[in-house]
Amino acid sequence: SPTQAHAPEALLPALSTRLHGDGQSSPHSLLFGPPPRDDAALIHLADQLDALEREVRRP
Repeated sequence: SPTQAHAPEALLPALSTRLHGDGQSSPHSLLFGPPPRDDAALIHLADQLDALEREVRRP
């Protein structure tokens, strides 16, 4: 349901059906892991999230 779409139990199974590659990072850790510890980690996380989004949108 839309109210549960943000919950890992609902989001991760739906997300896994769209992943094609050998993802370097776990979608769970990317989406629900701890916050970045510094600016470099934030930039790295943003790059990983961009890659995840591209993977999910790929036909």
